[in-house]
Amino acid sequence: MAEVLIVDDNETTVEVLKKIVQKMGHNVSTALTLNKGLYLSTIKEFDVVMLDVRLPDGNGIASLTEFQNVPSSPEVIIMTGYGDADGAELAIRSGAWDYIEKPASLPMMTLPIIRALQYRETKKQKSNLKSLKREGIVGRSPQLDACLDFVAKASVSDAHVLLKGESGTGKELIAKAIHENSVRSLKNFVIADCSSLPVTMLESVLFGDVRDAYSIDDKVRTGLFQQADRGTILLKGVEEMSLTLQKTFLRVLEERHVRPVGSRQDIKSDFRLVVSTKRDLEEMTNTGLFRGDLYEKLQALTLEIPPLRERREDILEIALFHSTKICKRFAMGVKGFAPDFVDVLMAYNWPGNMRELIHALEMAHNVALDSPTLFGQHLPLYVRVNVKRSMIKNVDPTDMSPAEQTQTFPSYKEMRTETIDKAERQYVINLLSFSGNSIKKACEISGMSRPRLYELMKKHHIDRHNVTDEMP
Repeated sequence: MAEVLIVDDNETTVEVLKKIVQKMGHNVSTALTLNKGLYLSTIKEFDVVMLDVRLPDGNGIASLTEFQNVPSSPEVIIMTGYGDADGAELAIRSGAWDYIEKPASLPMMTLPIIRALQYRETKKQKSNLKSLKREGIVGRSPQLDACLDFVAKASVSDAHVLLKGESGTGKELIAKAIHENSVRSLKNFVIADCSSLPVTMLESVLFGDVRDAYSIDDKVRTGLFQQADRGTILLKGVEEMSLTLQKTFLRVLEERHVRPVGSRQDIKSDFRLVVSTKRDLEEMTNTGLFRGDLYEKLQALTLEIPPLRERREDILEIALFHSTKICKRFAMGVKGFAPDFVDVLMAYNWPGNMRELIHALEMAHNVALDSPTLFGQHLPLYVRVNVKRSMIKNVDPTDMSPAEQTQTFPSYKEMRTETIDKAERQYVINLLSFSGNSIKKACEISGMSRPRLYELMKKHHIDRHNVTDEMP
């Protein structure tokens, strides 16, 4: 329900508009003069102001900025019974949402209000997203905005969250953002990965246990759910739980108590639960591999995180962000991206999503070393081969499924060639450095001829301008 202010000196017009807006489900305030309208806008927050041009005490368009500058910054719709093209242009250029000639049909009157309110809601969401703590979450695509909108809503709730998505899509980053923007942000953010623990140890790690009576320390060992007390726990790979443990887990969710293995007493824990999975839990429920009552309990708030190939416009920004981090970590100068490097990044389908992209960037930086620019040649061989094969087949790589992408995994020969090339390049760089950039000394040390050394330097794009034939 929105707040709408109608400013018009014609009482009949005001009453008609008031009924229309109220029928739309909004609250309405009215003013018959410009000064009264400005006064109301300073003491009450409005979403939309419907403002007449010719008023007894002034001109609506001339006062447009004053209405826009009040604390609520409402959208202003100009109305006039004396419409002209110059006036319409002036209103729009001054920031009015729309310019309506009176009398207008019902759709002509209501549609601008509907659209102005939709636009205002979008602006609010964008403003909320800008204020979010979103460390490591990079991009501006509509798909990512939808994820961040979910984070904003989930952060003000304490309900369980279920994050779905392929491996490497950033489920952990989203979970951390939910925690960091919630009232629990000052407490622990605990990560429990069910897929990385032996089944026999999982219950003890999650809920704690009483250590063996024969050991030196027979106290209760704190489980991860206890560590998350008043904080948030991210449970990864929940599908790996056995049906027996799922039953125990359901009881923990319902009662907010954990019982350490081997103990007779429950321990209270006030945790916020976020669960992430790459499996279809509904299908697992239908096949009896996952408890239906637990699945229902988990999906209070559910988000499907899109794969990287569905938000392709974010790839370059993500690559730049992580390239800067890599350069800083290894004390390298910031590297630029050559056009062919960008082309390969954008053409590849990234079945491993952001995790694969970051790994490929790390490999590219390791190959490029002191080069100030990253070229397509620096990217892993299997990525380049995949893109090239797609181009030759005249197949758009963005249309390929993850299964088709993985079919281009490099052969042993390709892997061996790439590994040798990397080692060879690094050897030449180290050789020149050791020899003080003297070709003569480098050839003496390595046993290579000058033509062979120059050939390798050319092959691996090693700068020849800093070398000399003289001994250092």
